[in-house]
Amino acid sequence: MAESRTILLVSLALIALPIALVSEADAAAELSLSQGTSSVLIMDNGVGDLDPQIGSIRFNGSVGAFSGTFGIGTTKPVDGSAPQPQLTFNALSLRTSGQGGILTILFGDTDFGSVSNGTVSTQIGGTTFNFAAQSGLSPTDILAGQVSYLTFMDSGNTPLEMTTALTTQGPFGGTFLDNASGNATFGPNTSLTQEIIIAQGPDAITAFRSTLRVTSALVTPDRGSAITLFAAALLVLEGCRRRLHAAS
Repeated sequence: MAESRTILLVSLALIALPIALVSEADAAAELSLSQGTSSVLIMDNGVGDLDPQIGSIRFNGSVGAFSGTFGIGTTKPVDGSAPQPQLTFNALSLRTSGQGGILTILFGDTDFGSVSNGTVSTQIGGTTFNFAAQSGLSPTDILAGQVSYLTFMDSGNTPLEMTTALTTQGPFGGTFLDNASGNATFGPNTSLTQEIIIAQGPDAITAFRSTLRVTSALVTPDRGSAITLFAAALLVLEGCRRRLHAAS
C-alpha cells in the first residue's frame, strides 16, 4: 500500500514538472524601438528577430534617424530564470547621420517571480562619440550623445509595462560606467522592463551594455533544479518498480 502511494505521488510530480517547464518557455521577450513617428516592435522569434534562440532578440536596421546594430537582448532561459531574473541588452553601433533625435529602447520579459526581499542590481556602461567634433565645428554646434537608463516591474505581467520604477541612472555622455541597486518583492507572473533613452545629435554613434538582475535568498527551484528533481523522481519510480517486480 505504501509503495503504491509512493508511485502515485511520483507520477503526479512527473506530470507537473513538464507543465512548469513549458510555462517558463512560453514567456516571450519583446523589444520596442521608437524615434519620432518611427517605431518597431520585435517579439522573440518573431518578424525582425535575427536570433532563433529562445530568450534572445537581435535586430539590425533603422528606426527614424538611427541605424545600425540596435542590439542583442537576452533573458531567460539564456540568462537568469523566473525566480532569479536577469535582462541584458547590448547595442553595438547606434549611428545618426544628417540629423539626430531621441531613441527610446524598451526590452523586457514576462513571467518572473516569485521573489522575496530581492536585491535589484543594474549596470550600464558604454560610450558616445560625435564625428562632428573632428569637423572643425565649434563646441556649441555639437550635440553630444546622452544615455539614460531606467528599469521597471509590473505585477500585472504586461509586456514592456512600466508600472513600478526600480532604478534610474543617467543621463551619461562620453565614456561611462555606472551601477545602481534597490530592493523588490513580487509574486509570480511579474514582468520586468529595461528602458534606455538616447538623445543624440547628427553624425554621432553610441554603444552600450545594460544589465538588470534581481537576486533573492528565498526562491523556488529554477529550471536547472527542476530538471534535477525530475531525474530524482525517475530514480525513485524505478526503485519502486524493481521492488514490486521482485515481490511478484
